[in-house]
Amino acid sequence: MPHINGTELSSLIGDIYDCAISGNWKDLLERLRIVMGSNKAFFALWNAPDNDMISFEMVTDFDYDPAVMECYLQRFPEDPWYQSSLAKLEGEINRFSDEIPIEQIQTLSIYQDVFVPMKTHHCVGATVVRDGVHDGYVVFNRGADSPAYDERDLAFLAQVTPHLRRAANIHTQLKLAQNHANILTTISQATRNGLLVCDESGRILSMNPAAQQLLTDSHHLVDDSTTLSLHTPYLNKRLRAMLKQNCFFQGDAEQSLLLEGHEDSADILIGLSPLKDKYFGRQEAQACCLVTLSADDALNWDAINQEYELTPREVELLQWIYKRKSVSCLADEMGIKVTTARSYIQNIYKKLHVSTQMDLMVKLSQFKSGLL
Repeated sequence: MPHINGTELSSLIGDIYDCAISGNWKDLLERLRIVMGSNKAFFALWNAPDNDMISFEMVTDFDYDPAVMECYLQRFPEDPWYQSSLAKLEGEINRFSDEIPIEQIQTLSIYQDVFVPMKTHHCVGATVVRDGVHDGYVVFNRGADSPAYDERDLAFLAQVTPHLRRAANIHTQLKLAQNHANILTTISQATRNGLLVCDESGRILSMNPAAQQLLTDSHHLVDDSTTLSLHTPYLNKRLRAMLKQNCFFQGDAEQSLLLEGHEDSADILIGLSPLKDKYFGRQEAQACCLVTLSADDALNWDAINQEYELTPREVELLQWIYKRKSVSCLADEMGIKVTTARSYIQNIYKKLHVSTQMDLMVKLSQFKSGLL
């Protein structure tokens, strides 16, 4: 494991969630770069349907020609390591230079034009967003004169990836946050999902109209503008525990709760992220967390099954993939090996005529109940 103690790790994870709100990744990337012993680190958010880079933040320990990076951003889809990542699910670790050794890249023009001047030889990273629109990555590089990343480096990356994933997903929902010092202003102007700020007891300190609508419409949520509560007692108890964990930040705090919809209602995904006091514009300290309520129209799984002739096992796995579970989580949930899960995934891709999770998410969206 890289040289970092428990206190430093908690501070680092706190900074990860800070990025979700502030949109400023550079300070965090510099901390991660140092811990990972890398010559550079970057966060890339790619709009796959539009073939366009939404944001790109990078830190290095060397000077470089900005024109080289401009060249890379224009040619990003050509990067063979990026191409290899498309076969992975959100949340997976990418051992880029192990899966495609640098020797196989050296004949490509992008190697001479970008990899050489940018001192890129060893490469690891994580896929942190893949939601049907965005592809997001956090990537680390070392030069040819440095050792390859080892299992300790990868263990550390695996430890922080769930937090990077959560922060990156919140970041895509709170793009206005970069323009506001106060998170309450951001929440009031966001329209994509329901957003709330709650304290440990579930008391609502702020919410946007989308959240109010979900509180009114969902059969899971209690229609109460003062407190976030669920009708089902055991789920409400679990939500309370999650609120407390995130308000008084614990590194292993549970981050999300899925409320299954019925045939005529949407699934509701409740997501939680710790918040720092500075975003409230208040002098007094207050333990709070950001809560997102994401409603997704239920898919017509019967229609999907009829269209593609899936087995019951494949339908079950496909439902987990649609909920953006990582491959290791899929394997745990289904009681199978990771290699078996990957084999199932490839069979599903073939039947649905897709090659990546991004393509899969787009295709499945055509089977939303409201569209059929």
